[in-house]
Amino acid sequence: MTNGDSMTNGARWTIACLLGLGLVWGWGCGSPQVGDGKDGGVEDGGAADGGEAVDSALVHPDGGDAPTDGSVEPVVGVVSAGRDHTCLVEPTGEVACWGSNDQGQGDPPDGVFAWISAGGKYTCGVRSNGQVACWGLNDVGQCVTPAGAFTRVSAGFDHACGLTDQGRAVCWGFDESGQASPPAGQFTGLSAGGDFTCGHRPEGTVDCWGANAFGQASPPADLFGEVVTGWYHSCGLRLDGTVLCWGCASPYENFGQCEPPTQTFVDLAAGAAHTCGRQADGTVACWGHNDFGQSTAPAGAFVEISAGWRHSCGVRPGGAVECWGDDTFGQSTP
Repeated sequence: MTNGDSMTNGARWTIACLLGLGLVWGWGCGSPQVGDGKDGGVEDGGAADGGEAVDSALVHPDGGDAPTDGSVEPVVGVVSAGRDHTCLVEPTGEVACWGSNDQGQGDPPDGVFAWISAGGKYTCGVRSNGQVACWGLNDVGQCVTPAGAFTRVSAGFDHACGLTDQGRAVCWGFDESGQASPPAGQFTGLSAGGDFTCGHRPEGTVDCWGANAFGQASPPADLFGEVVTGWYHSCGLRLDGTVLCWGCASPYENFGQCEPPTQTFVDLAAGAAHTCGRQADGTVACWGHNDFGQSTAPAGAFVEISAGWRHSCGVRPGGAVECWGDDTFGQSTP
């Protein structure tokens, strides 16, 4: 909820939202599939060439602005929290997952990955050669990946969006609310939520598309360093480090996830109904829903954070992964 991943400046996923609320049961993706993605008005390129070599550099899995030179930065030892599962890119570039695996979302394919984003009941990653692979539930095409070279991917509840090596957004999967139909133009980061998506433009503005019943796709006119999305809410990190959130108009889904503290942060992570921020000293503060302790971050410094459905995870300076919150399926036990 970003992963999910957002893919800007340091928050994951992402998927925050992704996670899932709707319990739709289907089948696993099996082998990664390739299909047509909606790309905001540009044609997809062919599959990327390249080997599986990876350098030992540390970057965010669902956060960090994409490189501008078309390269795919390797990810080593970082984590992405999904709905009921969590995945990690190990120092070798291989992916390890734990937690729920009822749809195969915890069975990554072999190979070296440079990016990872855990979604609702599926997971997506960018290989070191720029190709996207997704695995797990594929009931609405969320694992039918487009061809082309990508630098980032963000997995939402049942749709995903990738950032091409040209800075364009391409999305696939469920599109009933337009969440997989991105606008044209360049982006430096993407974050796929429940049934909407937000993107960070090079000039610092944010565009969102998809469902907007609670204002989650109506970003304020401000400049941001990154944007992250949850189930029904979004948060942006202003250039001065303060946080501004929107989309909490629902009286049934407002748990304070849009009410950030006043301190400044260096990156964010949005879960289903909670949000976490990492401060300059590495300490983490979370706000919003806390029924499973997902907003009660442990003390100490982290170099990376990720918020899932009802759990959160972080990477310690030494590389150890620590998670807190719901552990019903072992998603908080690395």
